[in-house]
Amino acid sequence: MPSMPDRYTLKSFLVGCVLSVLVVVMSQYSVNILHASFLSIDHMPAGGIFIFFIFVGLLVPCMESLGTSLRFSRSELILIYVMLLVSSSIATMGLGTQLLSMLAGPAYYANPTNQWDTLIHPHIHPWFSPQDPEAVRTFYEGLNPGEQIPWHAWTKTLALWLPFMVVLYFVMICVGVILRKQWVEHERLSFPLTALPLDMVQEEEGRRSRPFFRTAPMWLGFAIPFFVGSLNALHHYHESFPGVELVKSLPVVHRLWDLEFRISFPIIGFAYFISSKLAFSFWFFNVTAQALWAYFHRTGITTGENMSVFGAWSPIFKHLGMGAIFVLVVYGLWTSRTHLLTVVRNMLPFNSSEDDSEEILSYRASAWGLLVGILLLAAWLHLAGLEFRIAVAFVLLALLIFTAVVRVVAQGGLPTLIAPSIAPSQLVSSIGAGAVGPAGLTVLGYSYIWSGDIRTFVMSSSMHGMKLGNESGARSARPLFWAMMAAVLIGVIGSTVVVMYLAYNYGGLNLQNWYFQGNTRVAFNYIAKMVSSPPSPNMSGWWYKGAGAAIMLGMMVLQRQFYWWPIHPLGFAIGANYWMNKIWFSIFLSWLIKGAILKYGGGKTFRRARPFFLGLVLGQYSCAGFWFLVDIITDTVGNQIFWI
Repeated sequence: MPSMPDRYTLKSFLVGCVLSVLVVVMSQYSVNILHASFLSIDHMPAGGIFIFFIFVGLLVPCMESLGTSLRFSRSELILIYVMLLVSSSIATMGLGTQLLSMLAGPAYYANPTNQWDTLIHPHIHPWFSPQDPEAVRTFYEGLNPGEQIPWHAWTKTLALWLPFMVVLYFVMICVGVILRKQWVEHERLSFPLTALPLDMVQEEEGRRSRPFFRTAPMWLGFAIPFFVGSLNALHHYHESFPGVELVKSLPVVHRLWDLEFRISFPIIGFAYFISSKLAFSFWFFNVTAQALWAYFHRTGITTGENMSVFGAWSPIFKHLGMGAIFVLVVYGLWTSRTHLLTVVRNMLPFNSSEDDSEEILSYRASAWGLLVGILLLAAWLHLAGLEFRIAVAFVLLALLIFTAVVRVVAQGGLPTLIAPSIAPSQLVSSIGAGAVGPAGLTVLGYSYIWSGDIRTFVMSSSMHGMKLGNESGARSARPLFWAMMAAVLIGVIGSTVVVMYLAYNYGGLNLQNWYFQGNTRVAFNYIAKMVSSPPSPNMSGWWYKGAGAAIMLGMMVLQRQFYWWPIHPLGFAIGANYWMNKIWFSIFLSWLIKGAILKYGGGKTFRRARPFFLGLVLGQYSCAGFWFLVDIITDTVGNQIFWI
């Protein structure tokens, strides 16, 4: 089979656009109508992988058998996957299912008990949310037969919000461009989440089918989660089929602490590709943090601070983790100083001291895009009611948190991961609610749309996309930027249109409960509390952040100076957050299995087992996608195959 030119093509771009639209629609329909699997919730999207698997494993061989014009090269397939990855990061949790519901929520859920009408409504800028009460009501309760979706009620609001989100995502991509060379080429981070798509597109000279799909260990790994997931799906259809319980909890310390044992096949699969030291640190620090939390709870050690629900489960751990990720990012920037100075020099006209041809965007465009983008975002927030200096600090704080999470995902390979704390509550805790003011606090409430429940976001997907782009062999990287921006637009506009249609036709109250009820209430109950009783800056929080920073810095120095040091500092940075409680046991299992393979089988056996663990990931995601299709045909709801 003759080799194909290594370039991104219009054909692959168009296919990427079509599949990106498909993943947005699938993800929304699955979670909101079928109440089934979450297909676009993580840094590795189940729905995107399923679509890519069907395309590469089934459709591409069929098309290639019809003629050379229908063949797809490695670089073309990578571009398609990157577009799926970026659009998936926006489709649901990243933005799609949160934007409209949180814009309309403060008006719909206000009542005499929560007092939002007096504490929050007077400070909402008129263009922040739809002003037509009937449009808000029918968004949640559904239209009557024959009524039309009131697009006009949302026109002004969306005309101002959607550009803000596009600028934010452009800024995230700029951060990725600036940091890519340092992380990929200088520090050589492993990016474990790229292992599966790279293996799927690997070609073999003279063969139409790809070697990944001819590997017996991969299909063995694939079969295990697919079989278990299908048993549970059939059990949902009829109780005569046996179900397989994948979660157990063990009460510890007089039932103050429930230690959860959950088997997540994707986590087991991906954890196989990270270093044993890092895997050990992830589960060790999480179990240690859970034990400490139980001790604090039993002895009454607490700050009593209200920091909302996201991230770590205790304000103490939120502050400790925030100090740790601050050091992680700042230390990383310091070690990158030579590269970053080169990027800064490239900002100057007629100065190109560094070859940036391998980047999807020039350093000059990225650096200026980052700077101007931050100012635009801050100006937008300022016009909405946040004091400009605080707005700049807030945007920088949010970007710091995003960068830290991406760093951990790129190095630690965990598809399910959030930060130990979020920017709105950290800002209020650090400078006090009084300094922010009621109008500024209201703006922070709306910022939960993009800075609150951040289990996936564009900075992560675009950074992994750039890593994949480097592996594609394409002669020019620049088309990948435009493919990413097209995927951003598809994700933002597509998810908005789909949610509008579903909410008005089915009623938002009948869609996914967290997205259309819980998230809004969590955010604005917190803001209402801050407005009614504005706390001063939390000095104990600053001390805890300082302690977290000192511990993190100490462990980073020890790791750098002593090769034998057994603990990786990344485990401390994110070990105490909520989702680590859910996945620690799967990381532990993978760490244990990998250790046994290396000890008794050596490196050769370790490499041979690689397809098996990738099969665990692909099998779980494919099972979720397969039963989504079955549920559509049978009109079945509540058949959730994948969540973690």
